[in-house]
Amino acid sequence: SDIRQIYALGFIRMARYHVVEENGQTGIVIEVEQDPRGTDFIQTGLTLASGQRGSNINLQGAYLKTDIGTRGSEARALVQVGDDLGLLLDGYFFLDDRQRWILSPEFLASRRDVLLFDDSGFARGSAEVDEVGLALRFGREFGRYGAAYLGLRRYRGDLDVTLGPPLPKFSFDGAELEVTGVYDRLDDLFMPTRGMFMRLDYYDSSEALGADADFEQIRFVALGSKTLGRHNFLLTTRYNTTLDNNAPIYALFTGGGFLNMSGFEPAELMGQHFGLLGAGYRYQVVQSGLMPGYLGGHDTFRQNYELPIARQRPEAEIAQVKLRRKLQPFLLRRLK
Repeated sequence: SDIRQIYALGFIRMARYHVVEENGQTGIVIEVEQDPRGTDFIQTGLTLASGQRGSNINLQGAYLKTDIGTRGSEARALVQVGDDLGLLLDGYFFLDDRQRWILSPEFLASRRDVLLFDDSGFARGSAEVDEVGLALRFGREFGRYGAAYLGLRRYRGDLDVTLGPPLPKFSFDGAELEVTGVYDRLDDLFMPTRGMFMRLDYYDSSEALGADADFEQIRFVALGSKTLGRHNFLLTTRYNTTLDNNAPIYALFTGGGFLNMSGFEPAELMGQHFGLLGAGYRYQVVQSGLMPGYLGGHDTFRQNYELPIARQRPEAEIAQVKLRRKLQPFLLRRLK
């Protein structure tokens, strides 16, 4: 299971271990081979939405570098163009060789639309929110189980009514103390088959820090995955709440859009509280992989590759190498 957790970190092609004896002591040496794609990654995305308010189209592009310094620090830049503009620059820098203490700076600039509601809950207009902010977080990782962070976020912006009753444009300043706890035991970052992830955030906006308004918010998200044979079950929940129902309009929670109450338009829902519960199911159609004539039938594939790899014993490394050599001619990738 320890080797499987190493693979769950991502960007790992192979992890192997061997037992060593030195000065009368016995230990394990783990050798890790990096993903052949390298340390620089480019990601792209496209989001489309259509409804009574028209269509919403956004194009995203991101660049991730994973080998900054000798401690494996990371930095990322993300740009979004379209109906909602955005720019995100952030980093994840280890402060010690044991990779326990982290410093994470962030810069964010965005332009987004929000709906304006009356006291009865009916939408009466829309406004454009421009926001620029900086954040700095200091954290501590606890083995492979979780992490805790303490940070400060400062931001300022403008809100301008674009549709509905005319209101004067106004500016706002925000300053929030952040406290975050993370528990992560998922076995895979993108397609988890077992384990659990939980994150709890507490935000304290204070006039003493320079904010226009005092309010407190809590955000919680959890994801669990369980596999039984070929069946995989996913359960996720998210709950955001404002403790005293006094958050200003620019700090309200929004819902709607893909994977965020998909039946509604983006940011169609807005309020002091927001909750979401979701479930997923996946079925593994074929256990023996592809090309049975080349890799062997189900029983052959299971005996030569699946069982040795699953047992995570020394022969797992040999089975993985054999499988990769057979698949290498058929796995194509785009070179950067």
